[in-house]
Amino acid sequence: MGKMFQAATNYLPAQVSGMINQDRAFATVRLNTSGQRNVCALSTIQKLPRLLVTTSDGHLYIYNLDPQDGGECVLIKKHRYSVLEIPT
Repeated sequence: MGKMFQAATNYLPAQVSGMINQDRAFATVRLNTSGQRNVCALSTIQKLPRLLVTTSDGHLYIYNLDPQDGGECVLIKKHRYSVLEIPT
């Protein structure tokens, strides 16, 4: 694991840093999209760990993340937002 990730685990809740320190995939998500750019982040919402995924076509997916058992994350919310193109 890189030095950056080791340093970051000191600032994260124990549940999240434990997931980062594992040598294998702990939790998974399967998106029904292909060929798009996606960005994901871990967050705590209402004191529960969540995985947030946003796609380049304007969707935000919020998944429940089980810090004890991991596995396939459960989709709990899907939002559509407007993607504005900035002229160059």
